[in-house]
Amino acid sequence: EPFDFTTAITENTKIEAIWNPVLTTYTVAYWQENANEDGYSYIESVKMQKLTGEVATFDDKAYPNFILNTEKTNETIDTVKWDGSTIKTVYYDRTRFTLAFHQKLSTGGDGGLLEGLEFPLIKYGQTVSEQWASANNSYPEYMWYVSHVFNDFLAYSEAPAMPNSNLTLYGRKSGNIQYVIYYLEDAPGNPEVKTPFRM
Repeated sequence: EPFDFTTAITENTKIEAIWNPVLTTYTVAYWQENANEDGYSYIESVKMQKLTGEVATFDDKAYPNFILNTEKTNETIDTVKWDGSTIKTVYYDRTRFTLAFHQKLSTGGDGGLLEGLEFPLIKYGQTVSEQWASANNSYPEYMWYVSHVFNDFLAYSEAPAMPNSNLTLYGRKSGNIQYVIYYLEDAPGNPEVKTPFRM
């Protein structure tokens, strides 16, 4: 029963305090994996409440093309501190897809296709310049199209960013003469604004 502090103490007395937890506000910080660099970038934060001493939880967010990294998020178990300083960090990874380069065997009709190069686990939004360079070095006489159909002339002139699906590019020979496209700004002196691109 509660001790009556108005009562005179006439002998050794042990008084125990019972701690009653209260609702405390804490912060949940959401981070997303970078496209072209290692690590994660901060996206947003929300405030939540739990009883002091309880484990800080979070609400799962539905970020398009990102999935919750449960292992990294749960590396640390954060308990809610009385002073509101607790920050629960939640990590989301980018979805991964496969980038493939196929060779076209003939120039008429649909022709045949040969497997060329394949790069799995490319992050959504990642620039594929390294993989693009590998394909161009392996097949310097090819241009890379979005379709294997002969009369579809939509081709990439530079390395794209990885879309939210697998991407297959189809190589067609551009002829016997190699040439270089230079990107120039429409200004006096025409300074280069992109790295020259070899076809």
